[in-house]
Amino acid sequence: MGFEKLFGDLPIGNGGSEHPTASTFLCVGSTKYRCEKRLPTRSGYCAECTQRSAHEARLQQLQPARQFISHNGALDWCTPTNAEYLRATSKLRGLLEEKAREVEGEVVEETLIPRRDRKAAQYRTLANEARLPTATLGALIVGPRRIGKSKLLSAIGLQLLEQASKLDAPEGLVRLAMDMRFINGIALARAAMDSGGWKNSALYHEACNASILLLDETGYEETKSDQTLLRDVLRIRYEWPNYKPTVMASGATVAELNNRYGEAAMSTVWERGIIVDLHPTLLPFEIPAS
Repeated sequence: MGFEKLFGDLPIGNGGSEHPTASTFLCVGSTKYRCEKRLPTRSGYCAECTQRSAHEARLQQLQPARQFISHNGALDWCTPTNAEYLRATSKLRGLLEEKAREVEGEVVEETLIPRRDRKAAQYRTLANEARLPTATLGALIVGPRRIGKSKLLSAIGLQLLEQASKLDAPEGLVRLAMDMRFINGIALARAAMDSGGWKNSALYHEACNASILLLDETGYEETKSDQTLLRDVLRIRYEWPNYKPTVMASGATVAELNNRYGEAAMSTVWERGIIVDLHPTLLPFEIPAS
């Protein structure tokens, strides 16, 4: 079904004003888009306005997901080509590149070289393109605070929305982007407390049902009940056979997260995806700064 069939009867604009001396009508987009094209039928869009109207409808579909990632456009600058984003994530991207070079320098058996190179490429994909590698069902990104992890999560989400906003995007990609959610772990725990329990919290249900969950600031919940909440979210999201990808970011270490939530819960995130540990590795003789 063409765009003209889908949108030709929408009551937008002036309804198609008649020309006083010819059997043609102004494009319905004459008011909204200042279009001056004339058509042989009433209440129709020209091809250009059809595309513009369809694109606006697509953006409207994606708006709820965008609001979770970039409320009122506050983080729209988090894209891999934006100068402000590049400055805000310079340390994080540098650490990812160091990891990639470190992996490439590993001496492995010949049969493991493709796996090694693929892992290095995954780090560079995150650093340079702000997207998850193909066929990845999740990621755990840990590292020092204030290096840009939250900005990276935002960029991952905005990249997906940008792809889904194109009119030739596959329907499955559009649905995936529409139901994606960016949620702060601390806010998730507080919303459950304010609602009198998990099951009464709208944010809890958003986290469980999101097609892709970008979960930021994990590891800082205030009570043991909050820790159980996150375990429950992960359990639901990775129940067979309906795996739903989760990308978690935290300033805690992998060991701290395992102790807090249980290794079984944490492994559900990265065993079907990737783990990105950007914390400095201390040699046995090194003493961490106080």
